[in-house]
Amino acid sequence: MNPTDNSDKKTGRTWLSPRLAMVISVLLVAALAATIAEWKWQLISRHFFATSQESPIVLEKLSLDLEHPDALIESEVLADLPKDLLTVPLLHDTLTEDFVFYYQANADRLGLAGSLRRIVYEHKLTVQDSLIADLLSQPAQLALWRSADGKLTYSLLRIKTGLLAQASLSMVNVMQSIAEAAGEDRQLTKSADMMLNGEKIQFYSLRYLRGKNLLFAYHNGYLIALSNPAMAIDSENGEAELSDSALTLIGHLFNGDNLFTDHFGLTQSSVKHRVSLHADHLMMGYQAFFPMLAGLRFEMDNTGWHSFLAVNNGTTNKNLNVDALWRAMPADAGMCVALPLETDNIENIIRKVASDKSELDDIDSVLTGAAALCWYGSSRMHTPLIALELAANVQQPETDNELAGLFTDIIGSYEKKVEGGRFPVDSRDLASGKLWQRIVGSKYGLYSADQAEPPLDLASQNFFRVSFARHGSTLLFSLDDKLLQHALDTLDKNYPALSEKVPAGSTMPIYLSPGKLAPLLELESMDSLPADQEAIFRNAAEKNLLPKIRALQAYPDYLLLLPQGFHADSDWKWQPLEWKPL
Repeated sequence: MNPTDNSDKKTGRTWLSPRLAMVISVLLVAALAATIAEWKWQLISRHFFATSQESPIVLEKLSLDLEHPDALIESEVLADLPKDLLTVPLLHDTLTEDFVFYYQANADRLGLAGSLRRIVYEHKLTVQDSLIADLLSQPAQLALWRSADGKLTYSLLRIKTGLLAQASLSMVNVMQSIAEAAGEDRQLTKSADMMLNGEKIQFYSLRYLRGKNLLFAYHNGYLIALSNPAMAIDSENGEAELSDSALTLIGHLFNGDNLFTDHFGLTQSSVKHRVSLHADHLMMGYQAFFPMLAGLRFEMDNTGWHSFLAVNNGTTNKNLNVDALWRAMPADAGMCVALPLETDNIENIIRKVASDKSELDDIDSVLTGAAALCWYGSSRMHTPLIALELAANVQQPETDNELAGLFTDIIGSYEKKVEGGRFPVDSRDLASGKLWQRIVGSKYGLYSADQAEPPLDLASQNFFRVSFARHGSTLLFSLDDKLLQHALDTLDKNYPALSEKVPAGSTMPIYLSPGKLAPLLELESMDSLPADQEAIFRNAAEKNLLPKIRALQAYPDYLLLLPQGFHADSDWKWQPLEWKPL
């Protein structure tokens, strides 16, 4: 059964959906977890109502490209999004209805409602208690930007308030009441203003809970609110003024323009919900290596949820056909992703870091141009297995010498007690290639320092045994040496390969095995909640979260397939993703 299909109709499309080694984990974690964990009520609460300073006059300036958000949610009824996500069988079985109830009683939402209720009572305003609920039941766009830590922290919400009149609620009257209270209230104050089409638009700042701040204004039937005033306010001259970029953007939004949809290559649509993710956010800034991928989209129409992958100009199904690489991947993978490489960017990096600038100078003639990454329940999220394919005309042993040089130059951490500052590279011959390994100290390492043999004087408490190998024409890399050895055994035909599950010639950008991925998700969840530091949260996770993760084991494996024979003749060409159960 399709994990996202909640209709008996056949629509022809279905939904859902550390250096380089961290690139693609986001295709599940950022797509699924962001949709499940960040974009529910947190997009309307914690993400939307972000912490700010006490006064916009002392705001720290933010460097955000306001016209290019990292994610966009469009909804006819934003408040229905958590409930509608539960119509996806996979999410319903893992989240349950507690998910909806929790985000309807979220502390930020309750805190904001409490602040408004106090203001209304103390100033005797004619504003209904249902204001927030009424607003969130209107058509809305929610744009999100990531902060320095990569999370979707900053947001801008535009609500079309035209239907509120039907509920006997006039936004003009609401804003008049807010203007009356703004000069006298300790939480509600006037902020910057702007002129648009000859009219003055006043922005207001509402503080609530512990120093959280909401900046909002109303004009032309639209309410616009920003989660952090610093997104739009320029206070360098000591006065609260809208920045030039904010003036331009907000002016267009008040005029009803759909700027954000253009950024994601979207057209007008009548779907109930549409969630779009930019590839640069999904790949945590590493999109330069895979520029052919543009983004992911999830949408709900009257037949249910569907998923799409956007590719850029020049992408074809051949770019995503990596049959040779699936033969290197052990069959017990939890998730795998195939993506075309951008070799020009790899060459630029090599020129910057390699001691011998001639090492693999022409990457385009060395690699076939595609990469495969897989995650396994026996390893960690930050230690995937990466596979590349050498071109047919590559000669050995010259290439092995160049690969050894690259590995030596790029891989390693500074060790002050080691001669030369880094541990030596250990290399050995294989029956069909070469293996290179180096001890790299890191607090995230898979081994504790006392496990090193022979004992090593490490600066960190943990370490990786970073491994890189060539097996025939296949290149393998992983921070997990055991995982890479597992792949070598697979290539030696001592273990089943993923290619035995994937039909030859398939355009499969994603392979997903929920049951095999579940142990990895459980390990990562518990590792983030140490028993000696987060006892309460850990107990709650063991009781409520782990059963939901383990429920994934009931689902079969899936291939996510793109149409055969597609060719993108421009950027942001959306292609439907088909879920095929195995």
